[in-house]
Amino acid sequence: MTTIAIGLDSADPFLFEEMLAAGALPNFRKVRERGAYGRLANFDIFTAELPWTTFATGVPPEETGYWTPLKYTRDYKVHTRAAYEYDEYPPFFALDRKRRVCCFDVPQVRLQKSLNGMQFNAWGAHSPQVPQLSNVPDVFRQLIAKYGEHPGLHDDYAVALDMDNTKKVYERLMTGIARRGKICVDLLRREPWDLFLTVFGEPHGGGHNLWQFEPGHPLCTESIPGRELLPQRPMWNIMQAIDTALGEILKVAPKDANIVLFSPHGMGPNTMDLPSLLFLPEFMYRWNFGRAALGQVDDLVDPFTEQEWGSWFRHVWNTNAQGDSLIRLARKHLPSRLYDRVAPHLEPALHCQPMNPVIAERRYPDLPAWQPALWYSNCWPQMKAFALMSFSEGYIRLNVRGREKEGIVEPADFQAVVNDICNELKLLKCARTGTPMVKKVLVTRQSATEVDKKLPDADIVISWQETFATDAVSHPEYGRIGPVPHFRAGSHRHTGFMLMAGQGTAQNAKIVNGHALDIAPTILAMMGGQAPAYMKGKPVKVMPISVGAPAL
Repeated sequence: MTTIAIGLDSADPFLFEEMLAAGALPNFRKVRERGAYGRLANFDIFTAELPWTTFATGVPPEETGYWTPLKYTRDYKVHTRAAYEYDEYPPFFALDRKRRVCCFDVPQVRLQKSLNGMQFNAWGAHSPQVPQLSNVPDVFRQLIAKYGEHPGLHDDYAVALDMDNTKKVYERLMTGIARRGKICVDLLRREPWDLFLTVFGEPHGGGHNLWQFEPGHPLCTESIPGRELLPQRPMWNIMQAIDTALGEILKVAPKDANIVLFSPHGMGPNTMDLPSLLFLPEFMYRWNFGRAALGQVDDLVDPFTEQEWGSWFRHVWNTNAQGDSLIRLARKHLPSRLYDRVAPHLEPALHCQPMNPVIAERRYPDLPAWQPALWYSNCWPQMKAFALMSFSEGYIRLNVRGREKEGIVEPADFQAVVNDICNELKLLKCARTGTPMVKKVLVTRQSATEVDKKLPDADIVISWQETFATDAVSHPEYGRIGPVPHFRAGSHRHTGFMLMAGQGTAQNAKIVNGHALDIAPTILAMMGGQAPAYMKGKPVKVMPISVGAPAL
């Protein structure tokens, strides 16, 4: 019997349920009526970086040792690790060599030599973290020749106020969905797979770039120049296009096929990027040096609807409080092409202040220079603690003597410094609402001497409040940082969902107490297999819905 498992990367359960209730997703609705639905919990730290490794292995990060695609080293360098290596814990779909498997475009899963079937990597996944490869390269080339490349591969990024690029991203995603659906139909027709596994990555890119048009986002009711270029709620269009593709897939699926539709994590207004990428690095700079660098703005102006020079990076860098009058004049008034040429000479990288993003991009071509945390990296040896680069929560590393190359914090003082930082962070508030910014703090090691290689690089992990996507924060001693323009419109939430139908699944039922770790064991069980003992999840529990209860 065939099991068809289709992931929806970062599809938000609340948006999904709203659209399902409105009748906007008829093919998802058909599966819902045949089976069970429920939300899935996930880890509330490293929210953006763990879900696909967790899904593929069925193992939590403290056992895989995989936390982020970036790796910090003691010489204050950051390197790209990319996807988990899968040497200790293989992906679940490659465990049984007797079963035929087709795995198309699952993000962050390396090519598996042991797979009995076909695997295609990085056709169009958002942030695939693996190269475009296949164990059947001739078939991959044929598929691309027939249906085309995904136009959004490594090109589905825009900032919230850039409507021209946002429109391009939207169009790339819509094209990619249609092509993905056709490729899935083609692959399903080739043979009766035991497992057909794919992931629609478009909700991920869409959520990051289109969430400013969703109710509840601070920009939703603002008059952004060029707003008319896009639909009223483009995320609805994204999800409806996926629903159409799902309908075509179901038409060619075996009538008795098991169906699993899932999202390991969700999306919402971006409460994560500005705090982790900009506010935390700047806060740590002020905590160390007692002076401001970036984010110096005179007034708490209304949310920006335009950026200086049309560039988020340039706008943020122009809030720099440091430099003489000539440098400040150049920042504000030189056209970007000219400024990019002269900036490295006007503002050379110094150990006492953040480096110009133009320098950062040239010095670290393999790293995301759009992250302001990287701009501060030349200061790290002089700081007691600093913010690491992040794609989700805030990460802080202490500069410990004997651990770091030029460490200045004595190992015996580790806990005292951690406590001081955590106490100061608790005073950080949203400058617009007064909401405390820190929701949760995790200290990952009890002492600087812990050497477990599976621990994360960060000594402190900060989960931010999710009630308001702020563009400015304030602290009673270190002042206000911002406002600055919103960066990406959407950020991740740790709640996903699962929708399943097929043999042994009650109709119109409810999945209860599910977790993302349960996805792999559930799929294995539907295939008639059993999860390895090392997996921490289990097949999800399904319960009938009581009479009169909502079908969702």
